[in-house]
Amino acid sequence: AVEESLKSVNLFNGGVGDKLSGKYSGGMKRRLSVAISLIGDPQ
Repeated sequence: AVEESLKSVNLFNGGVGDKLSGKYSGGMKRRLSVAISLIGDPQ
């Protein structure tokens, strides 16, 4: 579920999923928060 949600917001490519959240830019953090919300309710 985690990989699928990261892929859905284009954060999984290139090992981006291994970074700490503090290393992301503002837009990437916003996309990460969307991915986190999809983990709880993917529908």
